[in-house]
Amino acid sequence: MLWPHCFNNGTEIIFAYKPFEWKNSAKDNAGVYCVIVGLGIISKSPKKIFSDTHIRIVKSISPYLVEGESKAVIKVSRPLFDLPIAMKGNGVYDGGYFMFTPEEKKDLISEFPRSSKFLKKVTGSKEFISNTERWCIWINKNDLSEAKSIPFIDKRIEKVKKWRENSGETAQAYANVPYRFKGINKAKRNLMIIPAVSACSRDYIPMGFLDAETIVTDLAFMILDPDIYVFSILNSSLHQLWVRTVTGRLGDGYRYSLGVCYNSFPTPVFSESDKNELRLSALNILEAREKHSDKNLFQLYSKGKMPEDLLIAHIENDKLVERIYGYSGFTEDQLLENLFAIYFTEQERCNA
Repeated sequence: MLWPHCFNNGTEIIFAYKPFEWKNSAKDNAGVYCVIVGLGIISKSPKKIFSDTHIRIVKSISPYLVEGESKAVIKVSRPLFDLPIAMKGNGVYDGGYFMFTPEEKKDLISEFPRSSKFLKKVTGSKEFISNTERWCIWINKNDLSEAKSIPFIDKRIEKVKKWRENSGETAQAYANVPYRFKGINKAKRNLMIIPAVSACSRDYIPMGFLDAETIVTDLAFMILDPDIYVFSILNSSLHQLWVRTVTGRLGDGYRYSLGVCYNSFPTPVFSESDKNELRLSALNILEAREKHSDKNLFQLYSKGKMPEDLLIAHIENDKLVERIYGYSGFTEDQLLENLFAIYFTEQERCNA
């Protein structure tokens, strides 16, 4: 990582130009965004942050190009603040042999009716956002004998076994349990899914809820049996701002990271009154989505195409979250400066 190396060797950011779109004389520009950063020897001299409209004089510049300390957000394995545990979805490592289209699932049940017991809906980030239906074989250990009595499923298990035996170390480690995914985490009531990648053009990462019987792959993240108020927090513009600032990109999308985006996201300790307001706001967003159930999340959250009632529900949620944080009326820079101040204070406390 660049910044720790720079900061640990006596340098700091002395000026920075905020992100701007790079354009040239070509007919079709690639949509590349750039920043300009100047490094110098640590000093008490004022620093400058440039944008398209003004110059800001500050004491120090953080690696996120706002006023703040010369420190970077560090990946952590558990939430530092008032959020529940989130996890990666279930690793598959099946060579594709556990997966089915709706048509393949229908044909399988038609030939082997008992197989329906071992088929569950499955989704990753792409399927969730596009509302694409997929199915998978899901077998509990206690039901293995019954599942293997179905010839088609027994053959698929054998194919998974051979595929894992001839693959990398991780897959080989699970060749002795070829009837199941690498991960076997399921919710009791429901789960919240967080896409691992989302287009930068969206104002909000389209998260949502799934029933406990739906399997989430490791191409997305999930929170098992969450309180609905968490949905309000994570679907706020404040959280989106944090994600845009601290995470990396994959192509034209943000790459969500549990260690940096979620576990490090600063929150206050929410009172029960706060949680009740957040729960109601979350329901308003979900109800607005439901009114447009003929559209998938890709369509609902495309830039400039959000239905008015859904957009209003999100804007009201943004206002609520910022009020609970005590940040009403803050600029983006002020929001980030306050979030980073909370984060680094907690990080220092944890390291003490």
